[in-house]
Amino acid sequence: MKIKLNSIPVGIHKIALSKDVRDFGLQAPFFGNADVEVKVDRSEHQIVLSCNFVTQLLLNCDRCLAEYEQKVSGDFTVIYLAERIDEEIDDTNVYELTPDLTYIDLTQDFYDFINLSVPLKHICSEDCKGLCPTCGANLNIETCECESEKVNPIWEPLLKLKKDLND
Repeated sequence: MKIKLNSIPVGIHKIALSKDVRDFGLQAPFFGNADVEVKVDRSEHQIVLSCNFVTQLLLNCDRCLAEYEQKVSGDFTVIYLAERIDEEIDDTNVYELTPDLTYIDLTQDFYDFINLSVPLKHICSEDCKGLCPTCGANLNIETCECESEKVNPIWEPLLKLKKDLND
């Protein structure tokens, strides 16, 4: 997503678009469009870009292995300063606005932040029961007749102690 600087006058402006996720360089598990909204706050000394995005993922549940769709969203801010930046800045989202800069390209920023929005644990629902460890049945759909977990004999003294304490 490129924003031409000479087309944006001083003031606050909003840009909204919907682009295919492949236009941002994203591949599976992303699909469909990414809805993007950018608020551009331009002054003589800086440009502040407040960006929001929403897109869809097609994931497999870590508990039951079922395929499901999940919406992800996020926001981030990028700042371009007209002043020369001499010292090292800790914030990676602050850039120098040089006189030869004709446009701002947010494609890489969107790519990075959209990828960071993917959850680490993929769960189809909070009450997902997962798979039976013995027969592999999806416990969200069916019940199985497998025996309950056998307790390792090493833990029997602790279980006895627990039972004694509860009595």
